[in-house]
Amino acid sequence: MNDSSTSRLDMLRFARRIAVQQVEQIDRWIATEERREAEQRRGEQARPPAPDWLIEVGLGGRDPVYVHVGGCHMAGKRSRRVERDQALRGLTEGVPACPRARTAGRTRSWACSTRRCASATSSRAPSCR
Repeated sequence: MNDSSTSRLDMLRFARRIAVQQVEQIDRWIATEERREAEQRRGEQARPPAPDWLIEVGLGGRDPVYVHVGGCHMAGKRSRRVERDQALRGLTEGVPACPRARTAGRTRSWACSTRRCASATSSRAPSCR
């Protein structure tokens, strides 16, 4: 360390260059993270709203298994978005409602643990136990 060719001033300047490089690297990391977060926010804002109704189909991809309200945590990967009239038609044709759904009183309105459901006319849906 007592090398006469390297002065203390040269070592301090070297240390400063290293510190500046590290700060610049941290600034690049910060900028990258800010871009990533901004992109994630844009993606969340552009995401379409959850569907009001879903029909879950079986392994073959054709036969409906359950009718779910949108956002139901019980809906599987084979669920597809449907309109309310399609969901009601499925219920009247014997497709069971989500096991978490129940009929609420004499009005036959469907309630699900994840969100409120509109009135349905099917009497074939299971009630919660």
